[in-house]
Amino acid sequence: MNIRYTILSLLMITSTFVLTRAQERDIFQDIENPAVFGRNKVEPHVFSIPYSSIDQAFNNKWEKSPYFLSLNGKWKFRWVERIDDRPQGFYKPDYDYSTWSDFPVPANWELQGYGIPIYVNQPYEWTTDPQPPSIPHDFNPTGSYITTFTIPETWNSRVVFLHFGGVKSAMYVWINGVEVGYSEDSKTPAEFNISPYLKPGENKLAIQIYRWSDGAYLECQDFWRISGIERDVFLYSVPQTYISDYFAKASLVNQYRDGQLDVTVDLKNQGMVNAGKIDLTVQLLGTSTESLIWQETREIKLKDQLPKTLNFNYFIKNPRKWSAESPELYKLIISLKDNKGNMLQSVSSNVGFRTSEIKNGQLLVNGVPILIKGVNRHEHDPINGHVISEESMVRDILLMKRNNINTVRTCHYPNDPRWYDLCDKYGLYLIDEANIESHGMGYGEKSLAKDPAWMDAHVQRVKNMLERDKNHPSVIIWSLGNEAGDGVNFTSCYQWIKNRDRSRPVHYERALGGPNTDIYCPMYASIEHIENYAKQKQDKPLIMCEYTHAMGNSNGNLQDYWDVIEKYDQLQGACVWDWVDQSFLKFDENGDIFYAYGGDYGPPGTPSDGNFCCNGLVSADRTPHPALAEIKKVYQYVKCKPIDPLTGKFHIFNNYDFTNLNLFDIRWKIRCEGQTLLEGVIGNSDVAPHQSKTVGVDLSQLIIESGREYYIHFEVVTTSESLALPNNFVVASEQIEIPNYEPPVKTAEVSTGKLNILDNEQIIQLSGSDFNITFNKADGKMQSWISDGLSLLDDGISGNFWRAPTDNDFGNGMDKRCVAWKKASEMPAIESISVYRIDDNNATVKTRFYLPSVNAVNYIDYRINSQGVVDVDSHLELLTFPKPDVEVLTGSRQGFGNAIDFDALPSELTMNDTGHVMLDDCTVEMMVYPTIFAEKNTLWSNNDWDKGRLHFEYRYDGTLYFFIGGVNYEPFNFTFQTNQWYLLSVVYHRFEKKLDFFVDGGHVQTIELSDSPAMDISGNSFLGGYQDGERLFKGKIDEFRLWNIALDEKTIAENSLKPLKGNEEGLLLYFNFEKMAENFIKASKGEGMKIQYIDLRAVRPDLPRYGVKFALPGQLDNLKYYGRGPLENYSDRNTASFIDVYESKVADQYFPYVRPQENGYKTDLRWLTITGNDGNGIIIIGKPLFSGSALNNPIGDFDQGTKQNYRHMNDIKPKDKVFLTVDFMQMGVGGDDSWGARTHPQYTLPAKYYRFSFRMSPFNATKDNPFERKDRKSTRLNYSYRT
Repeated sequence: MNIRYTILSLLMITSTFVLTRAQERDIFQDIENPAVFGRNKVEPHVFSIPYSSIDQAFNNKWEKSPYFLSLNGKWKFRWVERIDDRPQGFYKPDYDYSTWSDFPVPANWELQGYGIPIYVNQPYEWTTDPQPPSIPHDFNPTGSYITTFTIPETWNSRVVFLHFGGVKSAMYVWINGVEVGYSEDSKTPAEFNISPYLKPGENKLAIQIYRWSDGAYLECQDFWRISGIERDVFLYSVPQTYISDYFAKASLVNQYRDGQLDVTVDLKNQGMVNAGKIDLTVQLLGTSTESLIWQETREIKLKDQLPKTLNFNYFIKNPRKWSAESPELYKLIISLKDNKGNMLQSVSSNVGFRTSEIKNGQLLVNGVPILIKGVNRHEHDPINGHVISEESMVRDILLMKRNNINTVRTCHYPNDPRWYDLCDKYGLYLIDEANIESHGMGYGEKSLAKDPAWMDAHVQRVKNMLERDKNHPSVIIWSLGNEAGDGVNFTSCYQWIKNRDRSRPVHYERALGGPNTDIYCPMYASIEHIENYAKQKQDKPLIMCEYTHAMGNSNGNLQDYWDVIEKYDQLQGACVWDWVDQSFLKFDENGDIFYAYGGDYGPPGTPSDGNFCCNGLVSADRTPHPALAEIKKVYQYVKCKPIDPLTGKFHIFNNYDFTNLNLFDIRWKIRCEGQTLLEGVIGNSDVAPHQSKTVGVDLSQLIIESGREYYIHFEVVTTSESLALPNNFVVASEQIEIPNYEPPVKTAEVSTGKLNILDNEQIIQLSGSDFNITFNKADGKMQSWISDGLSLLDDGISGNFWRAPTDNDFGNGMDKRCVAWKKASEMPAIESISVYRIDDNNATVKTRFYLPSVNAVNYIDYRINSQGVVDVDSHLELLTFPKPDVEVLTGSRQGFGNAIDFDALPSELTMNDTGHVMLDDCTVEMMVYPTIFAEKNTLWSNNDWDKGRLHFEYRYDGTLYFFIGGVNYEPFNFTFQTNQWYLLSVVYHRFEKKLDFFVDGGHVQTIELSDSPAMDISGNSFLGGYQDGERLFKGKIDEFRLWNIALDEKTIAENSLKPLKGNEEGLLLYFNFEKMAENFIKASKGEGMKIQYIDLRAVRPDLPRYGVKFALPGQLDNLKYYGRGPLENYSDRNTASFIDVYESKVADQYFPYVRPQENGYKTDLRWLTITGNDGNGIIIIGKPLFSGSALNNPIGDFDQGTKQNYRHMNDIKPKDKVFLTVDFMQMGVGGDDSWGARTHPQYTLPAKYYRFSFRMSPFNATKDNPFERKDRKSTRLNYSYRT
């Protein structure tokens, strides 16, 4: 060893002058060069720690290996903002770094106080005008690190490697003053053979990291842009002849019954002399080192450092199969021994016998079509950023498994290698994704996917992923990356994977249905779109790589999606976006905790996309959001449907792919009004995967009483503990109503005592022997309610039509679109209030409120009896608007007659359905006269923003954008002026994949497209705006022309000079706006086609909710209710919320979303009580049902007003009141996406007449029973179905 180091020292002396000039050269030749993404790095290979024994290799505890040395811990660190300010020569042995700071490794700089964490979604954080590969030469934070280490004596004569698990974004490495190498790709290992650079005793390791390099152009993911060493740093050593790589393919053969293990082992010899003879042994073990299944040893002789590859094959009869449901693992051990039998190296990998393939247009695992019940998971820690502990990984996996999640897409980069071992072990399918996203470049002609100069950089990242992770059974799909366009570079990536590994399909969303993907994996596709895809036989399955955007209070419509997914064989699931809120734990000036998001760091002007990073099913600290319960319910594998509940006859469906239900107990219980009446266990739960069975429940002892509700609850429960699930854990549940055909017996209500009435100019007061209710005539509210000396009211009842906007609401513009209803809630005008005595015991107070913002009247009537019982009846009546009183047809361009003037009135046009017309090539023309450029100004929008739909609009700077399907858009390079006419012509060439843009007959621009679907122009369209008065165009429009051909330049020029005749070849639809009759304009070409002029003054948006609100004193802080619970639920997200009796403190009803918004709601309420600790309070009873919430804050506290007014959970300070909402209904929360998708129509409240009623009365929990009924009739069920 001493001789070796002496030779090395001489080599270092002679080469130091050359090598130490590395820092003096122009580093931008590396960090700004797509052709350079590594230097002197070890070729990517399987992640594997070398051990000194088979036992160590089997247990795979890194720190137990004598050949592993962790370098994690405190390093010396210096950070500068400018590259030019980086310390010079710091890597040299004699450099004095004693004044440098101590810094943890791994850690992100920005979370340790060095630099600014930046969150943006799709743009690059350092520029608004990306010019790859250019990066900032001035402001580019740079971190320099130094640590020392001593090589163990037991490593003498061994080859030493330095391993960095992940470094962002580029780094140089030096050992003892000599440059070792350079690396990019922040999410896969950078390894270097450092043996030539080592010396006896202490060695100096120096690295320098740059926040931005050309590699950052491929790392434009939707996450925090932070820097530094993010994963483990360690040394490991191997013998001179060593196992450099191995590929273990454990597949199934003979109709998926038997196993075939094919192992390829690569050996290298680093020695200067003949390696002699060594023995290579491959072993397959079961659950312990004692359970040897197969072993094969070969004698090997290597010479002259030449690599050698050996192939091993083993056939195993009927092995235990690996799947996410049954993660049955074997252990592969590969060992090297010298000719004396001494262990030189032992490595191991998990082996799971399974297949993953596409057959007949379906994804099959082990020959079985599966459903992907998935999530996308970013690596995120609320304190440590992108540094993730194994404990956090296990916590994620347990939460996922316990909520029926079976798949994780490693968005959008390969995860920490420990994650894959854990997923092998616990059982999760992985879509392993390469560290490629260049979203900031768009998908058009500038996309890096199309630039061959970036081809090697793309392919290398795919190679880095596959070679590291190739032996994991959990990886069932390779993903080429995310949102990086499509082109020749991804063709090369796809082909490279297929040449290297044909045992897994390849996934890439931007390939759409093209050749660079084996799976059609769209993002945020509508239910209509996926169903249309599945109605015809396809070559590829559809698996949505992202759907149900979980931003804030979201994930509505989930059951609706899965009703369709489970209906069609080629719809095979989806992955929620995403798993965890990417927020950071912070403390405000008062020491209160809150979670920070984009914009909470740095000075004004720091790039930010706000809280768009907070899209999780769990909070950053892994607290489940209420929506996670809905995920569990919808994803559950066991379903129960009623056949005849009255006879106890039900059907059980086993939707597991590989699990028999005999591993579970199926328990049932009859619940009635909060009580369990009967319960039992279904015998013989033997139901094979994908099979069903009719079962019987003995209901012979159940006595049905009139007026009561009965439900049977089923629970599928584990009967033993497993790695992921405890014993007695509920994996599936269902609630089914047992019909009660005995109606309640109606009895006349009897009121005793006299009701006193006082009516003067200021108040109306009604009182009895123990209560007093007062109405204020000035505002029409019930201002006080005293019962037995207890105040039941803190703020009176008023109409309520508004909710605090959710993130989805802000995304689809509800905060602006529906603001009139907010004003209606805040500023009702009392028109009348009066009291009418019915008899001695009863009276009615009638109130009428005018709502000027929506031209409507809201009536709230109160019937009050002498016992203090109040029946509230509320109804909404919309008043009629006047007809348009101005001329909306005005002069057009000279020679073109009339045009529509959108400045005359707030207005838009709607065009009726053209029928199912699909166009390959087409031309859209329109004459426009813009007067103002606002934020978004729609010219034409064709129905939903889905694949193949067209939409084009001006933006605030006057740029015209052409959209294909909403998310794919292209700006036209033409400067428009206001108050000037233009004839716009857009020519779409589907098969040539391009757009040609003309203005006034002259060609302006050609745009190459990465995606060119057939244009679907069916459904209604909008001109001059979008539905409900959004994105309104300011100016005039004329000459709308739609052609089913791609017009040539000559024809476009000729047609720009005059109106059309209407009989031109290829003309499909033509409006010249010459005449309007009864607000309709008929098409000059297009049978039955017409445009309706919509006066937006007469258009009322949907109601966010309809109900009332009021406040109670804060000491009434105990809530009990009968309805759906226990978690918050909404009309489009209550599948998991069963009807039962629940109770909690009012304070516990609040859910602290990262950004305050609507929360705590409950649906299908029968009654609720709010009482103090003495049991006294109030009861609300529906007639028959209502929805509502009880919180310690009013709606206004959760309402941020505008999307740009970013607030946090620490802004919510509980008040000493209980704010109650009692509603007919609130609109659903939606969640198809968070940037435009609206609540599905069946969960909305269109503006129309509504009426609902409820009862309020004083309540004492010790005396009163909400379920009390008189004259009930009982019926015993006399029949039970038996299996």
